[in-house]
Parts: sequence; C-alpha cells; structure tokens
Amino acid sequence: MAEVGSSPAFAPLRGRDTEIALLHRRTRMLADGEGGVLLVAGASGTGKTRMLVDALVVATTLGVATSRASAGDQHLLGPLAALAQDLGEPLGPQPPTVTDPRFWVTDRLRAIVESNASRAPLLVALDDMQLAGPETLNAIRTLVAEMDSYPLLWLLAGSLATPGTPLDRLFAALREAGAVEVELTALPTAAIAAVIQDVVGAPPDRQLLEFAEGAGGNPELVVELAEGLQDEGVIEVRDGVARLASETLPRRVHVIVARRLGRLSPDLRRMLAVAAALGRSFSVDELADVLDEPPGRLLPALQEAQDAGLFVPHDHGLAFRHELVRTVVYEGLAESIRLALHRQIGTVLLRRGGSAAAAARHMVRGARRGDREVLAVLDDASRELLSSSPPSAAELAVRALELTETSDEGRLRRILAAVDALMAARRVGEAADLARATLSNDEPGPDAAARLRLTLSTLDFMAARPDAALADADQVLAVPDLDEERHAGAELAQLMALMATGDVSEARGPAEAMLAGSGRSTSASSLAGAFTVMGSIAWSEARVAHAIGLLRAAVHRSEGDPETTRRLHPRQSLAMVLGATGNFKEAEALLGEDRREIERRGDSAWLAPVVIRQAFLHLSCGRVLDAEADAGSGLALAQELGCLLFVPLAAATLAVVAVLRGDLALATQRATDARTALSARESPLSAALATWVSARVAYGLHGPVEGVEAISEAYANPGSFSRLFLEEPGCAPWLVRTALAAGDRQRAEIVAAAAETFATANRDVSPVVASCNHARGLMDGDGAALDAAAAGHRHPWARASALEDSGVLLATHDRDAASERFGTALRDYEHMGADGEAERIRSRLRRLGVLRTRGRRPVTGWDSLTETERRVSRLIAQSLTNAQAAERMFLSRHTVDFHLRQIFRKLNVRSRVELTRVTIDQDREPG
Repeated sequence: MAEVGSSPAFAPLRGRDTEIALLHRRTRMLADGEGGVLLVAGASGTGKTRMLVDALVVATTLGVATSRASAGDQHLLGPLAALAQDLGEPLGPQPPTVTDPRFWVTDRLRAIVESNASRAPLLVALDDMQLAGPETLNAIRTLVAEMDSYPLLWLLAGSLATPGTPLDRLFAALREAGAVEVELTALPTAAIAAVIQDVVGAPPDRQLLEFAEGAGGNPELVVELAEGLQDEGVIEVRDGVARLASETLPRRVHVIVARRLGRLSPDLRRMLAVAAALGRSFSVDELADVLDEPPGRLLPALQEAQDAGLFVPHDHGLAFRHELVRTVVYEGLAESIRLALHRQIGTVLLRRGGSAAAAARHMVRGARRGDREVLAVLDDASRELLSSSPPSAAELAVRALELTETSDEGRLRRILAAVDALMAARRVGEAADLARATLSNDEPGPDAAARLRLTLSTLDFMAARPDAALADADQVLAVPDLDEERHAGAELAQLMALMATGDVSEARGPAEAMLAGSGRSTSASSLAGAFTVMGSIAWSEARVAHAIGLLRAAVHRSEGDPETTRRLHPRQSLAMVLGATGNFKEAEALLGEDRREIERRGDSAWLAPVVIRQAFLHLSCGRVLDAEADAGSGLALAQELGCLLFVPLAAATLAVVAVLRGDLALATQRATDARTALSARESPLSAALATWVSARVAYGLHGPVEGVEAISEAYANPGSFSRLFLEEPGCAPWLVRTALAAGDRQRAEIVAAAAETFATANRDVSPVVASCNHARGLMDGDGAALDAAAAGHRHPWARASALEDSGVLLATHDRDAASERFGTALRDYEHMGADGEAERIRSRLRRLGVLRTRGRRPVTGWDSLTETERRVSRLIAQSLTNAQAAERMFLSRHTVDFHLRQIFRKLNVRSRVELTRVTIDQDREPG
C-alpha cells in the first residue's frame, strides 16, 4: 500500500504521522480480532474525513469489513439507517406494533452489526458526529457498550469546538471507558509545506508558505488554496521551487468559504462583516460598539460562531481561527461598505478613548485629500507611535503629508514630522530627499529651514561628507536672529563636521571660544560640544587623564539635553577612551545607556555607530565572537543607513577578529574593505588599525621583514599611530617584536622610545605603562619587565601576548617556567576565542614536549558553545526575550540575535522550546 499523504488526494494527512500510525495500528489489531473505540476530534477541515477514508482503505486491504456513514442527519433514522444500508442490510419498515422507534432502530442496527462482526472483523466509521442529534448519540453509546466483546472497531469523528455539548459528553464517557482519542490540531509549518508540495509538485518558497499559513493550519483550506492557486495559474515553479505570482485568493477558496458561511444566521453574517473589518483579532466591546448593540445581544451569534469554529479566544478578546476566512468575508464586502465601516470603526475607537494609532489605521483607508478630521488623527497617531514603532509612525506621517492640501497651514509642520519619523524608521534617504525638496520648493520659514538643514548636516556627517555637513551648519549660523536652541544645534553640527575631517585640531578654535564664553551660545549643548572636541584633541595628543576629564565634563553637560544627545553623543566618545584605559565596565555601561537613549528617541542615525563602537569595545575586552557579531550587524546597519563614516572601524574590527581566529585570507579581505571605505581625511584610528592588520597578515604569510615593510610608516613616524598605541596597548610591543624578528633593532628602538614617551606623560594609566614595559622588555630581553607588563595589561590579548613573550624568553633556560607562561597565555587566548593565537601557543608547547589535546572546540553539540553562548542559552531558557537577555548581559540585541543563530546551528534546534529543553538537560547533568 502506498504511503498515505504521498498524493494530492491524501495531502491533508500531511503532518499527521503519529495519528496515522495509531490509526493503522488499531486497524491491524482489529484484523487480529481486537476491537475498541477510536475517537477522532478536530475542527472543520482538519482532515477527519480523510483520516476515516484512510482507515477504511487500510481495513479493506487487511480483509476487514467496513461500514461508513455521516451523522449529518439530525433524525435518528438517518445516520443509523445509512450504516445498516452500507452493511447491505437495510433497516426495513418499522413494525406497526413499535411504540418507541428509538429502541427499535438501536436493536435492529445491533442485530445487523452483530451479524456482520460475528463473521469477520468489522470497522464502523461515523463522520460529522457534531451534527448528530441526541438520540443518535445515545444509540451509539448503547451499541458501543453492549458489543465490546466483538471484533468491532468504532471509528467516531466529530468537532468538539464547544465544551459541554452532547458530543463532548459522549466522547468524555467513551474515553473514560477506554476509548483512544486522536485530536487533529492545526498543521505545523513543515506539514503545510509538504501539502503544497503534494499538490503542486514542488516545495514552496517562503512567500508562498507564509501565504498558505493564512489558512490557520486547516488542511482542507490549505489544499483548496494550493489547488486553486495552481488551477488559476498563480503558482509558477522555477528552479524546482514553487513561487507565488499573485496573492489574490483563488475563486474556489471563496466558493468553499462562502458555502460554509451561507449556512450561518443573518445576525452572525452581519457580525462577521464588522469583525473582518476590525482585523484578525478584536474585543467583544469594540464589536458591540460598532454594531451599536449591547454585548449581551451578541451572545447567540457569538455562540454560533464558536460552534462553527470561526472564532478562537485571543488575549482579552477573540480572533478569526483562519485568516483566509476573514479575507474572504472582507473581500466580499462592497468597497463603499468597507470604507464606511473603517471610518465608523476609527470613530468608535476614538470615542472609547483608544489609541489614535489604532483609529488611524482604519480611518486612513477611506480618507480623502484635505479631510481635516482624518489628518488630525494621523498627526496624533504618528506622534504616538514614534518611539514604539518608528516604521508605523513614518507610514502614517507620510500618508498625512500626501493627504494635506498645498495651502494647508499645517503642511510645513507635517513635513517636519515626516522627516523626523523617516529618520527614526531608518528611511534616511527618503528623509534627506524630503528635506532637500522642501528647502528648494516650499520656502519654509527660518526656524523650519534651520531644522531641515541641521538634519541634512547630521546625515552628511554620517555619510562621511564633512564639507557638506559644515556648509549646512554654516548656513544655519548665518541666519540673523536665530533662536538659541537652533543656534546651539548649528554650533554642534559645525563642531561635528570639523571633527569628521580627520584633523580634530581644526575644531580647536571654535571649541576654545565656546569654553571662554566669547561665542554667542553658552547653552549646555554648546559647552558639551566644546568639551567633547577638547577631550578628543587631548586624546589624540596622548594626554589621557586630561582627555577623560574633559569628556566626563561633556557627558555631564549633556545630561537631560536632547539636542546634545541627538547630535553629539559624548557618552560614546568617553566610552572609547575608558575602554582603551581598561575601564571596561564603565565603558559598557555608557554605551548601553546611550544605545537605550537612541532607541527611545528613535535616533536611528546614531544606532550604527553605537553598535560598531560596542564591537570595538568587545575586542578590547577579549570577546572575539561578540566583537564579530556586533561589528557585522553594525556594518550592515551602517550600509543600510548610509552611515559611511563608521564603516571603516567596523571593517577594521572584523579584520582584527579574523587575524585572531587565524583566518588570514578573510583578514586580508576585511583590511582591504576598511581601506576602501577610508578617505585621506577620515578616521585615523581605522586607517592605522587596517594597516596594522595588513602587517600582521603579511608577517603570518611571508615573515617579519614583509610585516615591517607593510607598516613602515609607524616606524618612521610613531606619532601618527598614537591613537592606535593608546587604544591597542599590544600594538607597540607587536611592532617592537616584529622589527626584532626582522633583525631591525633601530626601528624597534624607535617604537620602544615612543612607548616610553607616552608612559612618561601618563604614569597613572596602567595600560600605557604596561605597553611601555612590554616594549622595553622585548628590546632588552628583560623577563621581569615582561612579567610586569602582563600584570599591568588590562586588555586580555595584550596580557596573553606579554605572557607568551615571557615564555619565549624563558624557554632557553627554564622550560617549566616557560610552560607555565605559555599555559596561562593559552587559556587566555582560548577564553577570548582567538583560535589562531591559541594554535601558535600549542605549537610552542609541543616544542617543549608539552601536549595540549584540547585543540579547537567541537563543531556541534553543547561543548561547541562558547561561554557567552551558554549564558545566552540559559537566559532564553528562563523565558527572557532577546532584548531582555541583551540587557542582562550588557550586549546589544544584535549580538544576542547573532549568538542565537550560532546556538541553533550548533545544537541543531529550531525553536526556543527545543533550546530550553536542551539547556535544562545539560544543567541537570553532574559536573
């Protein structure tokens, strides 16, 4: 016998493997003489009838006699007479002496069934039992109880949509007596895909599958949908995959749903029309208000809907069980009726004091240009959604602008609102286009023009166009009688543009004037900007403590000032400096606080920078995989938003990650990406970082001489690499080590002297002093200096490098001490996820006769997870959302998303439920 579900005729049984196996087993048991009762429950269209047909097919192949009928006839004689007829022995005429036909029918059917079951095993299938009357149900209960000694299997199928019905009570009684029940629930996604493949002959793509999921997992509707789409030529198969050419529902789906709905009462059909306009889910109170009926009057129709399986409980209201049913009902309404309903629903929602956003989604459907009532609702809704759902806010703001007459006095206000909403929704290009078009065509007043130019200045700054950003800011500053807030914003924009040129000293003059009080503005925004500029200049000059003090002052001045937060974000600048000096916890807290502020304000232009800077901080902290996750997501965000100013840092960070993991080919590509994104005036840190990565790759592939030549500028002019020396304390020692390996002591001494100069000016900054000790220890072969460097380094990679260098020095005369240093360095590298560095240490240990068998992590399974991935798994197992887990771990949401994808792949799980089960099982294991 062919496998059930392998052809379109049995497609609705896809995903019912367990139920089918049970059905087949009970049928085989019947063939061996063991009877019983098998109950099949499920909503209309879930495949109950197909299950019965399959059972009859299996029974026939096994030589089992069968009888099948539908209980759709409420009259007692209907279904029972049909069973008798199917068994070849009609009930015949009722004798005139019979006073109660119920007993006669039951006795007559018992005799017929008994006669058949005594000759051979018998399967009796009765479908649609939810439509049977109480007399039929009582008769079946009696027959089942009285004939349990025969090789007789009763297969009873019906819908149990409403608890407490006669059928529900019958099934409960039969279960208590030993009946086995099969409940057919909605098909899972994989089964829906299999049904479509059975029907159309190819697996569906994501769009077609999502469209089919609108059937709510109802097999009959899924089959009708797939067959209808195929018959109407809406499905095309390309490259072995079924694709959707149109999302129009097939006519046959309309027909089958309309046929079902035609059996409903007029009151329920009226209710369904309103419910379909309300949406997939709705509250009973909303439904009653739109129908202008008290809720109590709706109870009969609601009960009828529940009995028909149309609605299911949802939150504090109801929802359509099948989206396709709602779509058919909605599309069946005339366009004028739909628009009137949506207008009425929006009005009702506002009258009830509900959300303007919910009302706007309805009212906008029937809105006409210049409709002031609708425009007022859209304005309120866009403001309401700006922080919680920027994409929705942008859609409503743009729609409001489209509906606004050119002469409307509120048009300019709506333009500004649309620009802000588009920015928050990451539709940066559209925001810029609208701002430029308004400046060119609408002749906005001075204040509005200043707002738009400052927005453009920020976007030009982010897009690595400092000249354009500066021109926008200068135009605003040139406006006479500009109010204080706009003037302060323009000064900030000017400072940002000057800093983006790559030479922060250009911003020194304006910043000093602000701090001296000689400029026009003395607002918190202006002072915060001036402190940020001066702090950045101090940092570039390696005056670390002074830089930290100035940047702390900038953060303090910016607290509670939205203008500074929107345009400058001094917390990020301070976090970068603190991360470089090893104050990782405070740096992480600052970035986390700034990220939350950005998300709360919808300031999407600054989202990519904070994620990319978080990635670089991860790298400093020795969290290589976290750095890779945030740098990757930050790079994608930056490219999406046109935030090109920070692309080099993201690419350079990914390049360092690749080096640490031992993938030199990828590191080369990433370093090339970083250099391609750079221009002569942008990001000295990123430029230096990319050059250093290229030098490390050259050393790894070709040796120390090529490594030195690849970064010869750092030896010729160490001052040009001061930012890198400060933010990567292991860089100067690496340069010294590489020059020594190349036999070039002169170049090595130049870098060691530069490190000493930095340390002399920053004696209280541990990482700077450690970097100096590390470089000098390499120059002088001084083990004590190297050990002091390892103790002073706060950056894990720099510390492990110092331990490795100490081990190399000791290996010539103290193998045990060398092994101890190498072992500690190896643990540090492994903990970081720096597989390439760890492999080099293992080679050193092997040369000392020490074998380390751990090697690389397994590719799959719990042991393949990093410590961070295990923490993520445990938080998800506690039912935390990704955002909550990110908050708990001081990670970005993007990092947690990345780790979850890795975890799912490594553990071969497909859901959070499966992950929770695996995590709990692992934590239960001893050790």
